[in-house]
Amino acid sequence: MSIQQNFLTTILSENSEQELQQKNQTFKQQFLAFSSETDENLECLKYIEYGKMRDETSEKITHGIKIKDKNILISDIMNAIEDLDEVPAQVKEYFPALTNTEWQATTRVITVLFLEKTDLNAINNKNEILTFKKI
Repeated sequence: MSIQQNFLTTILSENSEQELQQKNQTFKQQFLAFSSETDENLECLKYIEYGKMRDETSEKITHGIKIKDKNILISDIMNAIEDLDEVPAQVKEYFPALTNTEWQATTRVITVLFLEKTDLNAINNKNEILTFKKI
C-alpha cells in the first residue's frame, strides 16, 4: 500500500469511527429524550450501542443498534424471538388471551421496525438514528 493510500485509509477510518461515535451519541440522546432518563433506561444504555459489526459468514459490514462490544444486533435477537412459534409462558402470564398467531404478528412488526430503522441507508442527512415520536 502506498503512503497516499495508507494516509487516505487512515483518514477515512478515523472519520468513519468519529461519525459512528456521533451516531451512537445521537441514538442515546434520542432514546432518553423519547423515553426518559430513568435509572432503568440509563442502565440499559450501558449495554446497547449504535455501532458496526462484521458478519462472520459474509464478511459484510453492518450498522445498527447492537449489544455493546459484541457482534449481536438487536434486530437479530428480535429475529430469533420471532422464530418462537408459541407465546412464551412469561408473556402468557401477562396476556392470557394472546394467541400464538397474534404473538407471531407482534414479533414480526418489532423485527421489521428494528430492521428498517437501523439500516444505515435509512439515516437521514441530519444523522438521526431513530426518529422517536410519541403517538
